[in-house]
Amino acid sequence: MSGLVTSDVPAFAVVGRVNMGKSAVIATLLEIDDQEVVRVSATPGETTRCQPHRVVFGGRECIRFIDTPGFSRPVEALKMIRALHGEGTPNLETLRRFVAEAGEDFGDEKRLLEPLLEGAGVLYVVDPAKPLRDDFLAEMEILRWTGRPRLALLNRRAETTGPDEEAWRTSLGGTFNLVRSFDAHQARYDERLRLLRSLLEIEERHRGKLEETIRLVEDEWERRREESAEVIIGFFEEALSLRVEATLEERDLTLPSRRERKAELLEKQYFERLSGLEKGCFAALL
Repeated sequence: MSGLVTSDVPAFAVVGRVNMGKSAVIATLLEIDDQEVVRVSATPGETTRCQPHRVVFGGRECIRFIDTPGFSRPVEALKMIRALHGEGTPNLETLRRFVAEAGEDFGDEKRLLEPLLEGAGVLYVVDPAKPLRDDFLAEMEILRWTGRPRLALLNRRAETTGPDEEAWRTSLGGTFNLVRSFDAHQARYDERLRLLRSLLEIEERHRGKLEETIRLVEDEWERRREESAEVIIGFFEEALSLRVEATLEERDLTLPSRRERKAELLEKQYFERLSGLEKGCFAALL
């Protein structure tokens, strides 16, 4: 047992190839910047470990997302799993045998399957602009054999699509419980809630926990909106009352050039202070 999955916290393994948008999905679910997500596989085929990411409210973990290395040899893995099982459809026990008996040439597949064998659901991220090849079909089939709750996300980058998008939808619809589109460029809050609600549709065992997490996300957003309104109101109050002043000597009054320099200096000071207020407001909002 890897300890990646516990019975009291809903867990989902995020599965996808490099450059399919897996990091953007995790960043959305965790509400962090994409660059903060720890990459578990910098290059295809590199055997690495799974990386858990936790959603925490009030110091309590509500849901866990497990970043996994992508498949590196799915077609060969599928053939070996079928050979291990023999007649019929491979199941969870067959996959346990595969993880136990396969060599390190299937290291990525073994690491990827660990959280699924322990009970995690599946978040499978694909780019529908890519051609639908046999290796992707093999990945879908192996994930189907786990019998775990499975959500497929079509990560459409900048509204791009490809000639195989309908084929992607058809194949995913036959092997996953639910298929959804994902847009990393939409508002993070909206996408986060939509993804969490999609997980609620496929995962019955942890319905209470997922419903609570959704409610906490909504409550947190409402609190942030109220706090943001207070910050903006405070900024306008300070900005509207902002004043700069300087004492003019007698000779400043008699020489136009000196008055102009004083006025320019005051104007510069005013806008510098106003800029400081704006930066403080933006920092508080972010």
